[in-house]
Amino acid sequence: MVMKKALLILSLAGCLLFPVTAADISANMNFSTGSVFLNGTTRWTTSALARVSLASTGSSAVRGVLSASYGVNNSGYPVGFSLEKAYVRFRLPWFGDSTMRLTVGKSPVSWGYGTYFNAGDIVFGASPNDAAAGVLSGEYRTSAAWMILASLPLYDTFSADLIVLPDLESVRTGIVEGRVGGRFLWNPGFVPLDALEFGYLGTVDGSAHSVYAAFDGTLWFDYNLSLSTIIEPSDAADTAKENLRMSLGLFKMFNIPTDTRYVPLSFRIEGLYAPFVCSFSGFFSMDIGVSDSVGVGAVFLCDMPAKAIVMGTPVDVDCTLSAVLTCSYRPVAGLVLGLQGGVASSVKDSDWDFAGTLMFSCQYSF
Repeated sequence: MVMKKALLILSLAGCLLFPVTAADISANMNFSTGSVFLNGTTRWTTSALARVSLASTGSSAVRGVLSASYGVNNSGYPVGFSLEKAYVRFRLPWFGDSTMRLTVGKSPVSWGYGTYFNAGDIVFGASPNDAAAGVLSGEYRTSAAWMILASLPLYDTFSADLIVLPDLESVRTGIVEGRVGGRFLWNPGFVPLDALEFGYLGTVDGSAHSVYAAFDGTLWFDYNLSLSTIIEPSDAADTAKENLRMSLGLFKMFNIPTDTRYVPLSFRIEGLYAPFVCSFSGFFSMDIGVSDSVGVGAVFLCDMPAKAIVMGTPVDVDCTLSAVLTCSYRPVAGLVLGLQGGVASSVKDSDWDFAGTLMFSCQYSF
């Protein structure tokens, strides 16, 4: 708890180094309501979330960010107050004319590549933290953690990160726990391979070691590939195989010409595969800008044993399929009205469950 308070105080201090007039203050309010149908039962659900963000702008060498939210709902899931971000980022002199960045506090960090699935994200995990919220916002990977992160430019197109992720709750026991590691990045500067990175993250007590490699580039489409595993020294060979994850993502955007404007149309497909536990998860999304103020999208998700893909789904396996259609309307700047309809089905031990939702949402940012 002492370490958590120290990190929080240091993070907030960055925001207080400057007068309030030298800061960007933004806020948004989200409201959603609708019906949920599950196995013959229909219930009405409503939720609301307010978020305030503060980012200092008084200095190019020091930047503080503070973001907090408060939510309520009638579904029984706890929401309440959440400190989403609270960090200070320093820009410090490095070799020659270059500068390094030092981040302290509760901050997001992106390792690996992928919008929905990212096997290279050994910090937060290969799957998103809140898929349902991501369907509404389009942002699936929004996790943040308490950390100390140093980003170091090396030579020309090479750079490195060093990270410490303390387990703040363990401080009360007197035993310091957490994870430490780093990553190496190379940006070769040619289109087929835009970026390449390798990383490592291990527990302080040495009980688990995570490693990953990730590639990102552009051919006719944008692509990314990430691989990772977790090795436990007590059973290195088996744990390395069981924890092996591979993710692949493809993205393509088209601008379709019409008489008055170009209509944007984008497709994204991503998959997460665990070969030694025979598991596969898939994600597909499509978005089209019908007009400057109206957008339509679709999201499809699947989670099933890999053998179900090539052999047909047996009745004795766990399998989940879901689809969501969305429509958004922006009548004025900052206001987004949305309508979402979704269906999902799952089978477990020959028992099928069906669910459906129809939700209205309203988001206002200012």
